[in-house]
Amino acid sequence: MATSGDNVTRTIPASSQLFIGLALKFGTTPSGSARFLDIRSDTGTTTHLSLQFSSSTTLDILRGTSTVITSASVGAPLAWGAYIEVSATIADSGGTCVVKVNGTTVINFTGDTRNAGTSTNIDAISLGKFTGFTPALFIDDLYLCDSTGSAPHNTFLGDVRVHTLVPNAAGSLTQMTPSSGANYTTVDELPYSTADYVSGTSGQTDLYATSDLPGGAGTIYGVQTNAMVKKTDAGNISGKTAIKSGSTTYYGTTTATGTSDTTITDTRQVDPNTSTAWTSSGVNAIEIGIGAV
Repeated sequence: MATSGDNVTRTIPASSQLFIGLALKFGTTPSGSARFLDIRSDTGTTTHLSLQFSSSTTLDILRGTSTVITSASVGAPLAWGAYIEVSATIADSGGTCVVKVNGTTVINFTGDTRNAGTSTNIDAISLGKFTGFTPALFIDDLYLCDSTGSAPHNTFLGDVRVHTLVPNAAGSLTQMTPSSGANYTTVDELPYSTADYVSGTSGQTDLYATSDLPGGAGTIYGVQTNAMVKKTDAGNISGKTAIKSGSTTYYGTTTATGTSDTTITDTRQVDPNTSTAWTSSGVNAIEIGIGAV
């Protein structure tokens, strides 16, 4: 992610249609128009569509960052927060933008959604506070889908929650060296601490048991494993996430490491042990970790 002022831009795999969901809350009613989402192409350099609140009850869709193409009254979500979902395709004519607030469609626009640039494939989004307003802005429970692949991951997911599970005990592999104490206690901080870590050499893996999902988790759309890695010695070394489900450990994509912190992630839409949708019991039984390559 790259920061610009109080917003964050993330490049994503290019797609012709994007579905976005996020929980949004302002600390106070904004003074001025409150733009909070840009949808971009051309490796993030062209902003085609933006979303903003122009009042506490009015949601605008902008072509670019200034031309309002449609608006909707959405009640008063700024006072208590709302779950907002957006679907967009980019075209000079026949482009689309659908917006849902707490599951209800409030905008269903068809027309010119292309601002400029050369590409109509969406390859970046920007979230956060742009110019024009001053209160705190809170964004949580973000998902991104495109229209490819199989259901339910190719359309709106609805009001979802992202639950973070952290290591809380040793797993079935403890091969790396902790900076101090037990291995799992060096990787259980949120946010992560550069003072606590495990170190290892090629071929070693650490696995950790995790905290459980809350009761009543409902449909589980995927499990993402995350690790922060870097190298501390000369030579080449890579890292890969690890997840143990059932009796098998599954590894993610091998990622080369440098001398600065690098986040590596892998998302599994189904349980690799069963090749079917995740269950709460299946998630609660996994071990997560990191492998050195």
